[in-house]
Amino acid sequence: MPEQCLTVAHAAERLGTGERFVRRLIAEGRIAFVKMGASLKDLMVRMGHSSVRAAMVHQHSTERRQRELAAKMESRVRRDMGTQQPRPPLPGPPHGTSDWMATVHPIRRHA
Repeated sequence: MPEQCLTVAHAAERLGTGERFVRRLIAEGRIAFVKMGASLKDLMVRMGHSSVRAAMVHQHSTERRQRELAAKMESRVRRDMGTQQPRPPLPGPPHGTSDWMATVHPIRRHA
């Protein structure tokens, strides 16, 4: 862990960029760690979050990841049932969009 943590504003100033760019770098780093298999606790430590609630604010699920999970589940069910090969996966996000733009946010229920 670094000995000195910078604020987003200080990091932007040192890099000569805007805060938005620094925040995007932080988010991309978080996504990369998740794809490498980091647990929620790993992310909490790396991002300096003291609560699960704070860490969960930054958790997102992309359409691509949801398709991957659904395909894995379908393969497992078909294998266990002894049925045919799974269907081909659904097409990806619309042309010209990135995973970042195709983020799926859960429906929040209000009490």
